[in-house]
Amino acid sequence: MTTPDNTNPTPPLSAPVTSAPAPLPVASAPAAAAPGPKPSLQERKLFNFYRPEEGHRARALIGIAIAVILLYGCHSLWGWLPTEGVWGQKLFDFGDDQFAVTPGLAISLGLALAFLFGTFRLINYPRFVDFLIDTENELKKVSWASRRQVISESIVVLATVIIIGVYVFLVDLLLQAIKRLDWNAIFQKLGL
Repeated sequence: MTTPDNTNPTPPLSAPVTSAPAPLPVASAPAAAAPGPKPSLQERKLFNFYRPEEGHRARALIGIAIAVILLYGCHSLWGWLPTEGVWGQKLFDFGDDQFAVTPGLAISLGLALAFLFGTFRLINYPRFVDFLIDTENELKKVSWASRRQVISESIVVLATVIIIGVYVFLVDLLLQAIKRLDWNAIFQKLGL
């Protein structure tokens, strides 16, 4: 049923609603900053890392490997240097002979610190870091074999190595037996 005022059977279109602009925020006193995460060494500018967001795993593994090898070398040098004479003289001690600083220890510790600094510089050297990052990115693209495939291929390799090893062992035994023969007696029996 329609009223005489509304003779149009279609519903009326709604008019666009306009609203007043939102008021600008009122400047208030600055809020107390919530304690956030502690800034990193890079942010504090204590160390300047080249491309710090990339290559973490590769840098860490290479850095640790190089540092361990060089520190082992310094420890071996300290053990190799004689404990008598010039190398065994005490420069100063910390209360006991066990903690005495000798020239050999001082050289080994100095080299260790220099090697650690050099390792740090190496893993932040731009060309080396780019190489590590590119290598890590390429390794992510590799299609690795499944566990079953690795096990089956490892068994094939081990079986081949065992078969060849047994063959070489048997040939070696045969050649040793031939070498032990008394060839002069054999040639005399043959009349040669």
